[in-house]
Amino acid sequence: MSKELLYVVNTNIDSLFTNPFINDSLTSSFEDHARFVLKVQEQIPNFNSPYLALFSKGGYFVSDNIRYPGGDWGGIGTLGKPLEDYIEELIIGDETIWNGRVTPITAVVEFSPMELYPRVMEQLGKKYDIKRFLVN
Repeated sequence: MSKELLYVVNTNIDSLFTNPFINDSLTSSFEDHARFVLKVQEQIPNFNSPYLALFSKGGYFVSDNIRYPGGDWGGIGTLGKPLEDYIEELIIGDETIWNGRVTPITAVVEFSPMELYPRVMEQLGKKYDIKRFLVN
């Protein structure tokens, strides 16, 4: 039995566009996000929103495929569950239901050139075939 694919992207691209509360210009943020999606699509053609963004300081952001830059965000320590369980819920779409549509994430994006959560990826690797890409 083959495992389901899980794409993981590591990148050193500036993640500022993922935070709508920091950006002064929503238009600039939207354009930066669109450029980021196109850059990742060069390696993963079906990459799009929603995806899970993980940050080096313990934050996360799940992009909303309905109304960018909307989405779910917070601190990983406040999830109330292990990160690997949350990721699995996002993969199957339990946590990404918008407008009555279940939309699983297309990838996990670590905004770091190096793996941020090796133990979590090891646990997920038991169930998923993880394909890792570096996007700069």
